[in-house]
Amino acid sequence: MEVSTDLVRGCLLYDFKVGLLAAASSRRICQAFGDSAVNERTVRRWFKKFKSGDLSLRGEPRSGRPQVLNDGVLKAAIEEDSSLTCGEFVRQFNVSNETVRIHLHRLGKTFKLSKWVPRTLLEVHKRQRVTACISLFSRHRTASLFNRVLTSDEKWVLYETPKRSRHWLSPQGAAPHTARPPMHSRKIMLCVWWTGRQVVHYELLPTGQTVTGDLYSQQLKRVQQALSQKEPALVNRKGVLFLHDNAKPHVARVVRDTIQQLGWETLCHPPYSPALAPSDYHLFHSQDNHLRGKSFTNEADLRQALTDFFASKTPEFYRKGIEQLETRWQKVLDADGDYFED
Repeated sequence: MEVSTDLVRGCLLYDFKVGLLAAASSRRICQAFGDSAVNERTVRRWFKKFKSGDLSLRGEPRSGRPQVLNDGVLKAAIEEDSSLTCGEFVRQFNVSNETVRIHLHRLGKTFKLSKWVPRTLLEVHKRQRVTACISLFSRHRTASLFNRVLTSDEKWVLYETPKRSRHWLSPQGAAPHTARPPMHSRKIMLCVWWTGRQVVHYELLPTGQTVTGDLYSQQLKRVQQALSQKEPALVNRKGVLFLHDNAKPHVARVVRDTIQQLGWETLCHPPYSPALAPSDYHLFHSQDNHLRGKSFTNEADLRQALTDFFASKTPEFYRKGIEQLETRWQKVLDADGDYFED
């Protein structure tokens, strides 16, 4: 919502006269007119002006030519708060919207949405991520881990995934409409296990069933049978290095006992780290692209589509997915344990 500068300044004068603090005034105005209406720094500047005895609502005197905006000053403001909008910069520096945009472009800045992460990492989580990656790096450099890794994960798969296409249109052209999927789309839970060569085993859970420790334990026994047929060397000679996340069913006592009985070794996976899970950053990403725009009327058709997708991928595809772990471990270390950009 665009709000006039005069209206905002009138509200600022009122708030100053009734004794509101700058922070409270900023919140009140943004609540009424939108988050970009004003920022606290601008409110403080106007309150300082009012306090000096100048109650006029005029901005700083300006010449007939547009005011020059210094790139260094704008860059410093961005570094202080990168979430400020163009409108907020306009009010802060008393320049035109076009001037702000030109300087932002000159600085190479683009306005991007923040990314969702599992949770805000505490220092203890960052240390856990660093410690895990150092340990994995050290072991991998002694003897490569990747030809022994078996990894797994779960994911909801939709029966219908609409695809929004892009279109070349004239400036006045209206884009075609694509209906949103239902809020509660029909879906099914996929559980998959794979190595650097192939998908070893996958299951689709019956409707209403969730992964529990007991179910997961039984699934791992079925995976062992599949491994014996598809990758006997991994079972009989090399030994399985099992990489999965820390979801509650995965760390249940019954699961730990089953992994020990199978003779597998569990690789360290730090909490809140989907970017270190090959299924999340590699397999599921490709799977989503493959299924986008497709519809399935029944489980059999969806199952066949998944089977075809897994079979269509070469061993090189699976190998690359596992080997990316090394680069991602390094990114965690470079970020001192924090999340990193892909």
